[in-house]
Amino acid sequence: MGNVFWVQVAISFLLWLAAGAVMMRGSQKLRAHAFATPRTARAGRSALLFLLSPTVIFAPLWFVWTHGGVLPDRLLAWAWLLITLGGLGCVTCATLGLAYAVSIAMEVAKDSRVTTEAAPASTIKDPSDR
Repeated sequence: MGNVFWVQVAISFLLWLAAGAVMMRGSQKLRAHAFATPRTARAGRSALLFLLSPTVIFAPLWFVWTHGGVLPDRLLAWAWLLITLGGLGCVTCATLGLAYAVSIAMEVAKDSRVTTEAAPASTIKDPSDR
């Protein structure tokens, strides 16, 4: 593969990193949205988004490969655009899926901490009392 190919790859990769950084800046809104969603819906959406994420990138890659978008030294413009958009979709799906999963984990951790703190000391048995 020629130099043009690697420049295209590098630009796409930088765009994907930038998209992730932009989503991180909006993480407060993302968390608020995730916590506002019912827990069962979060679990389902998280799983769906994690499964969808690789599909969103591999489908354009397959399409480009099978429809002649790859030349010996570069990607055709339409192919490069399609792959770049697929990568952005992949980043978005993974980020949203992770937000839903983390919101569930944070909720479970909070619930277990509240349960642990609420237990009165008198119900805790010392093994040496037997």
